[in-house]
Amino acid sequence: MFALLKKHSAYFGPLLVCVYTVCAYWACGADKKDEVSDAPYDVMCPGAEFCSGNTGALFVGAAKRDITPTITETFTDCGLDGLCPGDDGYEAADSGEDNGEFDGWIASPDGNESFDDVNGNSLFDAVWIAGFGNARAALGVHDPLWARALVVKQGETTLAVVSVDLVGYFYDEVVRIRESLAAEAGVDLLLVAASHTHQGPDTIGIWGYDEGRSGVDPLYMDFVRQEIKAAVEEAAGDLSEATLRVGNGTSGVHPTSEETTTTKGVNNLIRDGRDPAIMNDAIHVMHFESKEDSTSIATLVNWTNHPEVLCSRNRFISSDFVHYLRTGVEDGVHRGGVDVDGLGGMALFVNGAVGGMQTPLNIDIVDVDGTTIEHTCGTTNTTDDPIFLRAQALGELVALDALRVLADEGEDVSEPALSFASKSFNVPIENSAYNAMFLVGVFYGRELYEFNRDLQITVDNIPYLKTEVAVVNLGPMQSISVPGELLPELFLGGYDGSATGPAQQLFESNKNREPEEPTACTQDSDCDDVAYHNGSLCRPYKCFCAESGICFSNAYNPPALTSAPAGPYLRDKMTGQHKMVWGLTPDELGYLIPAYDYKLDERQPYIEEAPGDHYEETNSIGPTVVEKVEEHLTVLLGFFP
Repeated sequence: MFALLKKHSAYFGPLLVCVYTVCAYWACGADKKDEVSDAPYDVMCPGAEFCSGNTGALFVGAAKRDITPTITETFTDCGLDGLCPGDDGYEAADSGEDNGEFDGWIASPDGNESFDDVNGNSLFDAVWIAGFGNARAALGVHDPLWARALVVKQGETTLAVVSVDLVGYFYDEVVRIRESLAAEAGVDLLLVAASHTHQGPDTIGIWGYDEGRSGVDPLYMDFVRQEIKAAVEEAAGDLSEATLRVGNGTSGVHPTSEETTTTKGVNNLIRDGRDPAIMNDAIHVMHFESKEDSTSIATLVNWTNHPEVLCSRNRFISSDFVHYLRTGVEDGVHRGGVDVDGLGGMALFVNGAVGGMQTPLNIDIVDVDGTTIEHTCGTTNTTDDPIFLRAQALGELVALDALRVLADEGEDVSEPALSFASKSFNVPIENSAYNAMFLVGVFYGRELYEFNRDLQITVDNIPYLKTEVAVVNLGPMQSISVPGELLPELFLGGYDGSATGPAQQLFESNKNREPEEPTACTQDSDCDDVAYHNGSLCRPYKCFCAESGICFSNAYNPPALTSAPAGPYLRDKMTGQHKMVWGLTPDELGYLIPAYDYKLDERQPYIEEAPGDHYEETNSIGPTVVEKVEEHLTVLLGFFP
């Protein structure tokens, strides 16, 4: 969840008062009790009666379904000067806007920013693009979105993994699909992994027209659910005996520029936007071929990065760099002096520990041919906007990494053993702003548990969500699934700088601190009256203003590494030879942040950021979820020595 509550206190203040006084009845009904079993696992395969064995040959099937939303209504992106495209004197660069956001009113087709009221209901029936701010209505489609299903069966044990090109997918939706799967599919565990693209439709609820209106289209959610189900059932019904080759290595090895590999490495693809700068540069590949004729069935790539190359003002539906990563793995890369064949079959991408903030933003990417594509963001009004070249460059570079590690560092696994276990559990919604949004229906389709709906929400009476973690083993590969955006340090540590890219420092010198010679935004020395660039005021502890109008904190608040956990970290607890994190699987609860650096604003926690570098807390369900995730994963991992 990249952007939600950046500066919304004017809206959420009154809403929270409402929720904590008179709005609890919006969630009325019988109290939902804890429906979680006390058993240490929900599914254990092999081991349970319905999946009693995993001996014999490996069978694999793959299928995909197009889940691209249909766009029927769009709008005209006008300028603040009142001029719209086509008007005399309109120049986008001088219009004061062209921001890619709908600034009109959703019930006014004839407003300054008019929309095409195709169905004549006088409402803007937009497809709201998720991942950054509100009111970003889709203009068209750049590349299709997919639900890609991989089904792996060995003996009586069957696993289905589906990768979806969505910003997030709630656990409750996964449960609904599990309950609807045909018995003939024989699936013991279904996991759905969201790629976290920031250029797809809102499937969470928080990226609609404004903060109080859900951006989710229930009909689209029904459609996605049915397509995931269909993909899983097709894959399960078309299994072939398969071989497995695995590759594990380091990403950021440039195909034509050794200097880029040395000086930038993984930082040519990704940077950490939150101190301390820690990232997982590993890339993992599992490639399945038909044993009968050696044709490719599927390739799963696990790598870590926010799919947000296209930035916050793109207006076209896209899976971002993931599109080019998959096509590169399937079809190869043949440009810029690179001529590498692909693997064929179906590629699917599963993201990793993407939290805190693993991002391609603010990176000048050295493309496959050695030329540099500078980081530039702007409103996209056509599908051939140059910014799409950045997504292509990054995606194909990662595809080349995947193909390289599979070819050069890969191993054929002669007798892979499939096993897995999962555990559901309840976690409290400690984020007060999230509580408000759940109760007024902004978040889509989730059950709330363990609170008295007849009483006000207080620290002693708050709703819980049900979520899940899992451990999956296949040969030497072991994966842990986490229900959100895990900060990489929770997985691998790295507080000593060992996991910091060559182009970054463990602590960025320009982060969270006042400029050496701060420049006031106005000549007035009274900081409380200095306007922030988006209309909010500089707070007393953020009273230094850069020339750009951005407030800087005068209370540098870096992570206290002396208090950071010393381990063992999740990677240390894993028992497989090659260790993966499957992020946003099978849930999206926001950022999963280490307790030592979980800091909240004293005045308006979860609405305003704490001084320093603590945006992620505003988009976290709360600090308890990390403790629960680690607790249950530790138990599950103990079953696989």
